[in-house]
Amino acid sequence: MILLNEDENDVEETEGEEQPEKQKDLRSIDQQTNDIIKSDSRTKTNLSDTKKWFREKINQVLYPTMRVMGVRERPNSFYHQNKEHRIFRGSQIRPGSLYCWFYDPKYKRTLPYYDAFPVAFVLSMYNNGFLGINLHYLPLRARAALLTRLLDNMMRKTSYGSHLDLQYRTLQAASQYREVMPCIKRYLISNVRGQMIEIPPEEWIRTIFLPLESFQKRSSGAVWSDSLRKARQSGFRRRIR
Repeated sequence: MILLNEDENDVEETEGEEQPEKQKDLRSIDQQTNDIIKSDSRTKTNLSDTKKWFREKINQVLYPTMRVMGVRERPNSFYHQNKEHRIFRGSQIRPGSLYCWFYDPKYKRTLPYYDAFPVAFVLSMYNNGFLGINLHYLPLRARAALLTRLLDNMMRKTSYGSHLDLQYRTLQAASQYREVMPCIKRYLISNVRGQMIEIPPEEWIRTIFLPLESFQKRSSGAVWSDSLRKARQSGFRRRIR
């Protein structure tokens, strides 16, 4: 049995004045990452080419996104720019695909912190919700490292498109995925606000590295430090079994 706390919405998105230089960088970050993602228009005819493309784009996107650390993109703005990808029924949620949504946790009063705008791969479904891997819980370098491993080892291509073949037991057992454990959260469909947005595979990297996290009760830095601590503890427990 998997025992997880429900995680993660929608509260104030700004915490004071942002420096004009960083605001300028933030306005351009979406265009920069968009240009990087679209810079290679060659057809990726097989899975190997697709994985190679993802690895290259992760490395290229990491630097410009790190320049605006501490400044957040506006989730509302991103959401409305991508409304054409909304889904309207829980039955449309597909494990292995990436989604974003506004979330208001049922037990937010007792949670130490939560993300009001998750960007997560769906791991598995429940009758009333799902498990998600919300990569916002990792700092950018750890996020890039974990995403590269997931894409290298778990990406699959079908007639329906690309997805990750995510298995909880595999993620739990392998030390190379130890950073994933603090990212796994359980979400209730009843606490999703509005519609979820499905992110197309060609937009995964851009979306994952945009500063869209909306942590409540704690700063991003505090959350990331706690996640890295939990990841280290998870790796230690594996070694002593």
